[in-house]
Amino acid sequence: MRRETSLEPAIGTYRLVFTGVAILAGVMAVLALLGYASTGFDTGLPLALVVVRTLAAAALLLILRWGYVRLRCELRQAAAEHREHLDLAYQDALTGAQTRAYFFDSLREALRGDRPVAYLQIDMDNLKVLNDSHGHGAGDAALVHMVRTLKSLLPEASIGRLGGDDFGIVLVGQDSKPALVRLGERILSVLGRPVPIEGRPLRLSATIGLAVWPNDAAEADELITKADLALYKGKKQGRASAVAFDAELLADERHKRFVERDLRAAILLNELELHYQPIVAAEDGAIVTHEALVRWQHPVRGRILPGEFIAIAEQSDLIDKLGDWVLRRACLDLDRLGT
Repeated sequence: MRRETSLEPAIGTYRLVFTGVAILAGVMAVLALLGYASTGFDTGLPLALVVVRTLAAAALLLILRWGYVRLRCELRQAAAEHREHLDLAYQDALTGAQTRAYFFDSLREALRGDRPVAYLQIDMDNLKVLNDSHGHGAGDAALVHMVRTLKSLLPEASIGRLGGDDFGIVLVGQDSKPALVRLGERILSVLGRPVPIEGRPLRLSATIGLAVWPNDAAEADELITKADLALYKGKKQGRASAVAFDAELLADERHKRFVERDLRAAILLNELELHYQPIVAAEDGAIVTHEALVRWQHPVRGRILPGEFIAIAEQSDLIDKLGDWVLRRACLDLDRLGT
């Protein structure tokens, strides 16, 4: 994308104005001298007055020149400050990647062309661990190293920082998913090499999800969503992988949304069940306590396994609501048993 970062047009305008006035003053001084000489130095004006006028014109020229130079310096300083502000708007201060807003503008502009566009979303796997174990300075250095690596491997790509450890990559003219997956794996391989950070050789790990326009999506937001689905699948597979979007991922996402929506309703309507499994002592087989197990019998789909709906609840705020429901229900059951 093109962005205006210079005030040179303003400098040029003032240059023309000052030059015009300076030329006018110079012409007036020359004409005065020529007119004085053409009359045989007999104009009725004393020579001293003509000299004063000429010197005044020369002084005006010097003042104009000084004003022009000073204004040019001020404008250039303003231009430098203007560029600095633009850099903050368009470039991430830490990594040098494009800012989120500018990057998404770049993506939308790429989609207005007639060439296929690949969108890759890359998320660092171990940034929190790195920050906790080595300090935030090490985490910042890792992010800078990641962007430098991406820029060296993909010099023609647009690279943006979307969040703390989340980055986006736009590649124009590429739509082969096998080739893009191989490219992603190469990126991960290079990132996985030991790199000195804060005086220690560390290995970075990341996960990549990718989608292609127009095959996977018609617009930018949809393309981003589908790359994010692929990224999530890569995280579930154990991270440090590159995954391309496919239709199966969309079906999984729809199922996840269905389960999340209906589980929220089941918690509110008290449609879950709590089963108690005895826990016995190994020595004599005596029951020492009970384990509460939540079960869900869906009115339409039948039994939904705990491993399915609990995993989905853990990805949203439902896990807290589910825990509160289990605690309340267990307390009620215990109270009934006591009476």
